[in-house]
Amino acid sequence: MVQAIFAALLKFVLFLGLPAIALWFVLTSLTAPLAAAMPVYLKLVLTPGWFVVSFFTALLGWKKRFSFWTYFLISLVLSPLVGIMVVIFTNRNADE
Repeated sequence: MVQAIFAALLKFVLFLGLPAIALWFVLTSLTAPLAAAMPVYLKLVLTPGWFVVSFFTALLGWKKRFSFWTYFLISLVLSPLVGIMVVIFTNRNADE
């Protein structure tokens, strides 16, 4: 059981987590000058929007394979776009 969980976690990190981190690093490096020039009030608008879109992404997938909080954390940490892709490509529960 522990090996299966570890294998699933390793697959998640290697196939979804590392490319997302690399993409985040590249995009952050490219947009750093833009972020420095961005007004603070725009950042105050975008940050709650990130949480709201992550919340609705989690609502889309709460009856699928994982729980609401799993989808919410995936959307919050990686991005809502990645969260929506995970929701779309996740199969429903096997018991249905």
